[in-house]
Amino acid sequence: MEDSSVIRILRNTKSVAVVGLSSDEKKPSNRVARSLRHWGYKVIPVNPNESEVFGDRCWPNLAFVPERVDLVLVFRRPEHAAMILAEASVRGVPTVWFQPGTSGENASILAERRRVACVAGRCIQEEYIRLICRD
Repeated sequence: MEDSSVIRILRNTKSVAVVGLSSDEKKPSNRVARSLRHWGYKVIPVNPNESEVFGDRCWPNLAFVPERVDLVLVFRRPEHAAMILAEASVRGVPTVWFQPGTSGENASILAERRRVACVAGRCIQEEYIRLICRD
């Protein structure tokens, strides 16, 4: 995906459902989500093994999230990619962002079939710093 498309995604996104968000402050998902919150994004925790993160209720999967989601950020193993894309597609989420090591080989193809924009193999935190903070 071109940098200009990533910039547009980052600027137009308001709410981010973080699939695999951990309450453990040492985990990358927690650190990245904290940064997203700091930058003004609404972070929606999604993890069946957590009850709450950052004081917010944690939903077991995307189907249970009761509010609008602009972007799904994935911190799960690659074998979960197809299921997450399907859930995002059913909800009408326009973009799924797979952190490095989470997408597997076919995520981009599956996303295209489901008409979902897909960013794969790029860290959203690093891309925000590189593309948005440079302004």
